[in-house]
Amino acid sequence: MLRGMCELSRNDTKNALATFTNAYYIQERLGSPKGICETRIHLAAALLMNGDNHLSLNTLLLLKQSAEEYNLPYYLAQAYRHLGEFFLHSGETSKATPLLDEAREIFQEHSHVLDFEQVRNLEAISAGLELLPNYIMLLSGYEKPGYMAKMIDWKDLRKPFWEGRSDDNLLSRKLSVDEIIEESKMETEKVRRGRLFGGTTTAKKSVAINENPDIVVVGDEHSSDDLGDGLSENVYLSGK
Repeated sequence: MLRGMCELSRNDTKNALATFTNAYYIQERLGSPKGICETRIHLAAALLMNGDNHLSLNTLLLLKQSAEEYNLPYYLAQAYRHLGEFFLHSGETSKATPLLDEAREIFQEHSHVLDFEQVRNLEAISAGLELLPNYIMLLSGYEKPGYMAKMIDWKDLRKPFWEGRSDDNLLSRKLSVDEIIEESKMETEKVRRGRLFGGTTTAKKSVAINENPDIVVVGDEHSSDDLGDGLSENVYLSGK
């Protein structure tokens, strides 16, 4: 995995993906739940850097599934953390904040202090970005009655200025973590089906997973000999 991390740091995503895929199968053969979870984290990062957003998202969902299956709270928290970061980077703060909050609580419960502090900072950023449209609206309407008073109360008394608003754009219903996960699963399944039945992709056949002709996915049939030349789609889509 260290080799893959070095390759990723050099933006060599093709070789990093192949290395992490190889590492995944090694951990799978060793029967190491922690190793499987760890490689999924790196695979997700490499896929995201390679522009395969939906495969990256699905890999993180599989990480969550594995962590729950093997009862690994640390990696469950990591799954929520990286899912939260995924949505934070894509600008979907309404999804990012609940996921990061869930990760923070698990890290705190199991005394992972450094991870707890890192996630708390990310959660604060996400929550702040969620409120940014409210703040912009408050500033743009400062001449309206009561708006200046709200700004002063927030600045001096830290009184929330976004409470009591009925605008759906400002106070959208908070999604639960389960709703976010289920919605994400549906989205990745939709993309997977599009690839399988798009007319160019068939099972047991090597196919390109994106516009990069160098990145190739090995279909349902794979062996350890294939890993240097291709990437198994099963690692990202089926959890096999």
